[in-house]
Amino acid sequence: MALSELPDFERPPVIEVALSVQFEESLDIQASGEDALAAAWPGYDLEMRPVLTTMGLEPGAFDRQDDEAADLRLWLSNPGGSRVVQIQHDRLAVHWTQDESEEAYPRFASLRESFVDAWHKLDGAVGDQLVPGICQVLYVNHIGAESGWQGPEDTPEILAPWGGVMSDDFLPEPGVAATYLHFHIPDPGEWLDIQAGPVGVDDQSVLAVYLAARGLASSPDLEGALEFMDLAHEWIVRGFASFTTPSAHKTWGRKR
Repeated sequence: MALSELPDFERPPVIEVALSVQFEESLDIQASGEDALAAAWPGYDLEMRPVLTTMGLEPGAFDRQDDEAADLRLWLSNPGGSRVVQIQHDRLAVHWTQDESEEAYPRFASLRESFVDAWHKLDGAVGDQLVPGICQVLYVNHIGAESGWQGPEDTPEILAPWGGVMSDDFLPEPGVAATYLHFHIPDPGEWLDIQAGPVGVDDQSVLAVYLAARGLASSPDLEGALEFMDLAHEWIVRGFASFTTPSAHKTWGRKR
């Protein structure tokens, strides 16, 4: 499906997007040289952080650091911190995070280009060893008072599946309203997870909506990784529109 046919919002509540690929074979990052890899992103700051745990295809599995591992990953960030490239022995990830200047979401096509650029730089550094396996696209949305959400009582106005009505009057208003949904897209080995619930941000509570799509590259090369990421992006964008309400769409300026 062409990007021009997907749902589109003038003011989407997205605050982070990440494109990741896990390689079939472990890379010798140390042999390539951490400083040499960092030099491929001039102006970016270099940090060393614990590696991320291995991705699997089981549902509900989100990335987390492996603080017990001896290996480290390269965390390369631009001065504002909005653009990040992560490299470890089995992973390449490119992501955008809304910075303090409230940089507008640069859109998927821009991040896709950044991923392709990072792939070619890493591929050149390690000597054409990149064989993609599991791929993931992650979107994080924060929905607060500006979108009409100030607490659990407002969740039915934002999330389409959340009716917010009990079968009788025994239970009071919930203190927390959260949900988790899992979908095949369409193969059981490819899936979309949607999680939603309140989180604290700057001493305020917002409704966080996470959409993560994960599956295998369709072929053992960059094109195979991109093919899945394009499919994942379509499911995330269309899934977000389905998961949220028409009234919320008006607030975010839905154009199609």
